[in-house]
Amino acid sequence: MITVEEMRRLEKNASFYGLSEETMMELAGKGLAYEVLNRREGISSVVLIGGTGNNAGDGIVALRYMMPFVDSVEAYIIGSRKNLSELLKKQIRIAEKLGIPVFFDRYGEKAIRRIKRLSNRDVLLDGLFGIGLKGKLGEPYVSLIRAMNASKAYKVAIDVPSGDDRISFEADLTVTFHDAKGKVSGDLSIVDIGLKPFSKLTGPGDVLLAYKRRDPLGHKGKHGVVSVVAGGRRYVGAAILSSQAASILADLSFILTPTGDPKEFRKYPEIIAERLSDGIDLLKKSNAIVVGPGMDEDALEDTLKILNENVPEVPKVVDATALRKEFVKKLKGPKILTPHAGEIRRLGFEPTPEGASMAAIEYDAVVVLKGHVDYITDGKNMLKNPRGKPSMTVGGTGDVLTGIIAGFLARGAMPFRAAAAGAFLNAYASERLPDEGLKPTMLIEEITRVLNEIVSWSSY
Repeated sequence: MITVEEMRRLEKNASFYGLSEETMMELAGKGLAYEVLNRREGISSVVLIGGTGNNAGDGIVALRYMMPFVDSVEAYIIGSRKNLSELLKKQIRIAEKLGIPVFFDRYGEKAIRRIKRLSNRDVLLDGLFGIGLKGKLGEPYVSLIRAMNASKAYKVAIDVPSGDDRISFEADLTVTFHDAKGKVSGDLSIVDIGLKPFSKLTGPGDVLLAYKRRDPLGHKGKHGVVSVVAGGRRYVGAAILSSQAASILADLSFILTPTGDPKEFRKYPEIIAERLSDGIDLLKKSNAIVVGPGMDEDALEDTLKILNENVPEVPKVVDATALRKEFVKKLKGPKILTPHAGEIRRLGFEPTPEGASMAAIEYDAVVVLKGHVDYITDGKNMLKNPRGKPSMTVGGTGDVLTGIIAGFLARGAMPFRAAAAGAFLNAYASERLPDEGLKPTMLIEEITRVLNEIVSWSSY
């Protein structure tokens, strides 16, 4: 079983790694045709009732494959030609060159008349929405689905039956792609469309799944507040980098340093900095907290007490100095740990995927094990992040990672999703920078560009 959101993530990632949406559609349509032909003998005609999206494209491909084996195939597209998805446009052009009749029926009247003439030797394909339906059904779709349900034809849902909680297509067979998606009518058949090799890889789909769009009527702070509890007597850079990275997504980012001098951080005009003991009111505004980068070890005990007493439920990204057994074990709230090899050994585990999974279970946390390949796990699920380049070994890139993960958390992403999105975004942005001379400030700027590019790819 897979959720609609996870399926979209997987399709986007597979496309990013080279399996085109067109190839997925071809495999889906071919598999759909095979399932129908394998289950029904003596088919007279096959009629597709499609919408304007890729679900109908799967159906058009299926008609093409079934055409040599049945008396006739035809498609009714509910909508106008100008509103079609690009992939559907291409499939319709191919179908029309092959002589497959494709009718555009904005109000569904032609389709309903055709549906009423179907017999039990015919096949009716539902390609109206698939997983693309948002909101409630209106006309002509309610009347269409009602007529489709009353048909004598053998009824097949493409991927999922179209409909909402009031009315839904009643299929004899649901042919779904990659995995079942919860909504099934009649028998279920699952078609492999080549996604399995990509299911455990991070990609832009993880960013889209974690990303929460801004409210156009929102006010300052509505889109997330991050407190960076970091920095010490000697080190200020790590906290600044984490704060700047968090600000890519969060409206506000505070540096609350346990032992450092706030004046050292205030040299940057966008940074609000206070001593942790003086900044409790700011801490309590947080939607996410970074703890550890550049901290002095002797500050851990007091920091733990302040965090547990004041913000026990707020999710925390734990890195660097704070990655110590007792601190992590006692720290309250959802946790994301971002250790490199030495730090996970300090936590008692080996720097392997298995070690990361065991650490996640031991500390009840999400773990991002950093390396030439990153592993993200909550102890049950595991993702592999194969992106990045050798220049990521320069100091500060891990601090940027903690900040971007915290930014996703502050915007409302769940910990595992925030960790996967942050790990991919951080590593992928590095690939677009020079092999030599990479600086973490350059990485922050590139993450901003990459994030905006990815978000522009999709409306979900």
